[in-house]
Amino acid sequence: MQCFMKDNSSGGCFRSIGECATEGPAVLGVAWACEHVGKTKLVSPGGAGAWPEEDCFESRSCRLEGYQCFAQKDGVAVCKTRCEAGQDGWSCERLGGYEPTAEVAKQVGEPAMTSLYCFTAANQDDPFLAKQRELQQGIYTCDGFEVVGPVDEDSHLDLYQAWARIVEIGKYAAFDWIVHVDADTVLIPGRLREGLGRAFAPRDVAAFYADDQGRIPQSLAVLSKKALEIYIRDHDACVRHEDKMHVDGAVGDQAFMRSCLHALGAQFVRIKTTGAVGEPGECKKSDFLAYHSLPSPEEWMDCDKWARLEDQDEATLEAIATMERDQKSMHGQRVMYRS
Repeated sequence: MQCFMKDNSSGGCFRSIGECATEGPAVLGVAWACEHVGKTKLVSPGGAGAWPEEDCFESRSCRLEGYQCFAQKDGVAVCKTRCEAGQDGWSCERLGGYEPTAEVAKQVGEPAMTSLYCFTAANQDDPFLAKQRELQQGIYTCDGFEVVGPVDEDSHLDLYQAWARIVEIGKYAAFDWIVHVDADTVLIPGRLREGLGRAFAPRDVAAFYADDQGRIPQSLAVLSKKALEIYIRDHDACVRHEDKMHVDGAVGDQAFMRSCLHALGAQFVRIKTTGAVGEPGECKKSDFLAYHSLPSPEEWMDCDKWARLEDQDEATLEAIATMERDQKSMHGQRVMYRS
């Protein structure tokens, strides 16, 4: 943001002289001189400003979408959705507002962040988790893993509590990305690592994975180390302003998390896939990072198998198919084959 003069006694902050020339008159109805004064003010997307109805004179920005930083008098400004000039002494000069959250800029030349610390909120005897543990697949193929529980119908462990427990345990600090995945979801960590590696996110960035709609998938949440830390630290502030957050009609824990992270200044990364999470019938398609939700542990196992086979080269696939045909013929089982 840069500061520009309206006249000899007042001014405001805009991203460029062009925005000053067009937005200034639109706000106050008079032409601005738009003379650049002072130093450029760097404003981090989303989280550099004030919460609704809080003072924004210094930051000249607001955390939530739909809010503008309006001046009341010299040295006083507040983030509001609208302002009526002259009422209660308000000048209603717009000093700034909400800055949309940005996509993470690639930092080429530095090692890519690809290590994954995956966790599931479930009981240790959960049948889906037991199958993953038996096969050493799912979260057990991540660089680090955790099972957070217990979870039961009478004492439900909500997702915030699960994330907070991960921070309390402390192992997450040794990894680049922290991944929550539902127990009945098939996760393919290799695809996730590859996609995150291509994002080349800086190591100190607060970032989260967003799908093509800008949302955090309900069954798969991926946060950088710093994003997790600010989410836990400032979660209560987000709760206080939850009714004012813009969530695009989405509901649930992940919608709240996305809106909270936006407000706290976290950026987002995207991975070029057809979709983030596929349906159970799409397990043979390699365009997804995960598949949700599988009806039974046996179907989870089949989906995991087919998804992993899609990532193998033809020689390896033929070797696996031959081995499976031999094994199943020995046991008189029905042979499964790739169509």
